[in-house]
Order: sequence, then structure tokens, then C-alpha cells
Amino acid sequence: MNLKNFRFDTDADGVALVTWDMPGRSMNVIDPDVMSEIGEIVDRLSTSIIARSTSMAARSRLAIRSARPGR
Repeated sequence: MNLKNFRFDTDADGVALVTWDMPGRSMNVIDPDVMSEIGEIVDRLSTSIIARSTSMAARSRLAIRSARPGR
């Protein structure tokens, strides 16, 4: 996955953390590139959950945050 506006990390417990940080902007805004990247993230998560057993999928977690301070 080649993301420009997001960082995607998964910890040892399988918790996915998506950090939204648009380079060169003072705030994160929704534009066509962001929408496309959100689609990529959802596709990756869907594939990951489907590949796991049902008990693991039930325990899957996702956190989304902005990298902008104070927002």
C-alpha cells in the first residue's frame, strides 16, 4: 500500500492504527486522493479480517487519529 496522506501500522496484538497527516498542509482535508487512500485502507483491512479466523476477526481493532496537534 503506497499511502501519501496516511500512516498505517499494526501492533503485535493486531490493533491497526491509521494516522492522517497530509504533508505540506496546516490541516487535514478530504480530497480525491484522501478518498482513494481511505478506500485502499478499507480494502486492506477487509482482506486482513477475511483471512483470519472468525474469532480473530471479532477481536480486530482499528484506531484512526489526526497527526495535527490540538485537533
